[in-house]
Amino acid sequence: MVAPSDNPRLGLWPQFPYLAPLVAWMGLMALFSGHLGSEETMRRGLSWLIGLLSPAAAGQKVGEALPFAAIWTMRKLVHLCEYGVLALLARRWIRSLNPASPALPWLGALGWCAVYALADEVHQSFVPGRTMAPWDVGIDLVGAGLALALTAGPRDARDL
Repeated sequence: MVAPSDNPRLGLWPQFPYLAPLVAWMGLMALFSGHLGSEETMRRGLSWLIGLLSPAAAGQKVGEALPFAAIWTMRKLVHLCEYGVLALLARRWIRSLNPASPALPWLGALGWCAVYALADEVHQSFVPGRTMAPWDVGIDLVGAGLALALTAGPRDARDL
């Protein structure tokens, strides 16, 4: 057995290709966790996108006329996707640390997502125009779990 101090995978530089995408994704998520991820910003962005795709709708603020349920659904789908990507990046990084451990990448990725989702909701409670929504943590973990399950290969299924 290799002692942790003797493991060449544990240095910062060998971990860079695995850790950098994870940290970058978390930074992007944190950016949109503030005012950029608000409902108002999403409506304006949708209006801009619809105007770009359909010049006839340009300037009509179509996104601002969307019902609350449509915006709510889109926002929850974004939660599922963003935490799915986070789970896959976390699993990739954790697997690079200890490729021999079958369950650690899965459990570690879900744990990583749970801690990040909780921290994200606490952060949102301090942002004007945003609120802390505990059910979002559940939605985030569903997204993480779905991504991990949908990308499981034969090795993953055999190991769990």
